[in-house]
Amino acid sequence: KTVNRKVEEDLKGLQDIQRFFTPISESTEIEKAQFEHQPISVFNPSHKVSKQFEIFSKELLKCLV
Repeated sequence: KTVNRKVEEDLKGLQDIQRFFTPISESTEIEKAQFEHQPISVFNPSHKVSKQFEIFSKELLKCLV
């Protein structure tokens, strides 16, 4: 969380950088998925972090088209 706060501070005032609004929560479920060599969306598709990544991906795609 400290890293996230530092990044937020560093990005304040930078208008030319695209910002995404969906935060990705910290979760031990991500570590479990990494241990199994699977993306979180495959390891546990109903987990809140999976949903957050799905929303983030949609935001990113909107910026690319």
